[in-house]
Amino acid sequence: MLTYMSRCPEIEALASPELHCLESLTTGNDTVRIMYVAKEIWDVVNPPYADNSDGVMHAEFRQTLDAFLEGAEFSVAENPYVKPADAMIARVNPLKAELWDIRSIIPHPGIRALGGFWRQDTFVALTWDYRENLDERWDAEIERCQRCWREMFDSKGPLKGETLDEYLTNFYPV
Repeated sequence: MLTYMSRCPEIEALASPELHCLESLTTGNDTVRIMYVAKEIWDVVNPPYADNSDGVMHAEFRQTLDAFLEGAEFSVAENPYVKPADAMIARVNPLKAELWDIRSIIPHPGIRALGGFWRQDTFVALTWDYRENLDERWDAEIERCQRCWREMFDSKGPLKGETLDEYLTNFYPV
């Protein structure tokens, strides 16, 4: 179930009730950008956080998502084979899938959330995992994200932009 008044009615008309519109913990829905997250992400980014290393990582992950929402400047790696360690958003292969990962990099190696842009500054995050778990199953995770997208949005694919400016504002390429 969506958490507050519609920010992107076309997503909400197509999507499952398992998709949540994320509000910033600091500014509520007064944000520059919009993010929808699947239930599996919703469940780990909302406090209270566990009092252990997973809880710390989940809190850091949430700070990354809130920074996205609040319009923070993000470093973006457009080439899926050249992703500097400090890239906060990176395109994944295959390019035609139009999937990206939002990268929580603190503490290292952090968490990755996969999804796609619906329109400029509107991201739909559908899957996540700890980065170290993805080493051997990165391709399977991309396929899982693609499958989730198709199940959620049927034939409507992610935004296909020609330049990074079509996906995001306030960024710098790395």
